[in-house]
Amino acid sequence: EHLWAERVEILKNSILTYKAILKIYRSFKPDRTVAYNSLYSVNRVVCAVSELQKIPHYSIHAGNNLDTRLKQLMVYKGFGYIVNDRDIVASSREKPCTTKQIISVRKHISELFTARSPWVYTQKSRNLSCSDLRKMLKIGLNQKVLLAVMRSNDERKAAEDSDFTFNHCQPIFKDQIEWCKFLIRYALGNPETFIIFRVHPREFPNKREGVTSEFAKEFKIFIKNTTIPQNFHFNLPEDKLSVHDLYKITDLVLNNSSTVGLEASLLGIPVIGCGDVLYSFDPALQKEPRSKDEYTNMIDSHMQLGVSAKRIIMAFRWLRYFSEHVCIDISDGYKIGSKNFIYKILIRLRFLLSRFNLHFKILSSFEVLFRSKTLINSKWLSYAITNNTLDHID
Repeated sequence: EHLWAERVEILKNSILTYKAILKIYRSFKPDRTVAYNSLYSVNRVVCAVSELQKIPHYSIHAGNNLDTRLKQLMVYKGFGYIVNDRDIVASSREKPCTTKQIISVRKHISELFTARSPWVYTQKSRNLSCSDLRKMLKIGLNQKVLLAVMRSNDERKAAEDSDFTFNHCQPIFKDQIEWCKFLIRYALGNPETFIIFRVHPREFPNKREGVTSEFAKEFKIFIKNTTIPQNFHFNLPEDKLSVHDLYKITDLVLNNSSTVGLEASLLGIPVIGCGDVLYSFDPALQKEPRSKDEYTNMIDSHMQLGVSAKRIIMAFRWLRYFSEHVCIDISDGYKIGSKNFIYKILIRLRFLLSRFNLHFKILSSFEVLFRSKTLINSKWLSYAITNNTLDHID
């Protein structure tokens, strides 16, 4: 009920956009359309009209390296982008990282583990020791620890409701509750293991959203009505535990299409999915079962594998590929965070003047004064759009 007025306004804006952009396209007849993230409602209407007019449309988006995301740009055709199935990924796995590339990836990982970014949902690590964690969760010294990580439901639901999804696979569980029930039964039959079932923090109030999701409310009722074995723990936000602490005692990650699969791989921890191959990292980092029996067998064997240096190297190489091949470096044209003294003075001056509702044209766009006339990677920025290709990668 409380969202209805907002929904009506979004629908109204979308209809007005449809009518306006149709007139513009008929009179202007552009060759291409470019939108920043074409999944936003108004942008998507523009791109849908573009499709009707047989005009190729492209999305641009900031990069994924948390240290330099605003100094990178992705450019790709259409509404969405999957890059982990490209031929170049296989060759990238075999190519060693340079020292410079390792430093770049390491800066991203550092930002990831400090958990300052609004794009990182977990809490910052409390630097708890392994013994402290085992004691807190009542895990036996010799028990193998399986960390099961739920995905966030909201983006998946939004994609499915708008007929936009990459999910062409066959997950072995109907939903996450069925998956949870399966793992509870596994815990009952395998007392030598301990399962930590982590509910995605995005389902609860977090640094970006201040509400509890409908799914979280339903899931808490499910927990209340479920008999939980001693070797099974539901990790909820009230535990005040960072997933980065939990990795310390984890022997195996059971992933449900979360980016935790990549994080765990960066620490060399083996990862098993559940047949749902919708994830944004190298598929070679995660084993995918085709049945529940195969899933059980994989769990039994993979929890014995231990930390793998090879997995860490593969995860680094994936992040190198994503940062340097998928994303285009625009740092010479975007100087936010520059150490230039004059730049810092202008930033401060603009902030002070804005407090008094004073604005000057030169200050509102002074960033361009510090840009190169021609960007080093300008040919990659324009390549896909000019040549009507999916992207610039190949």
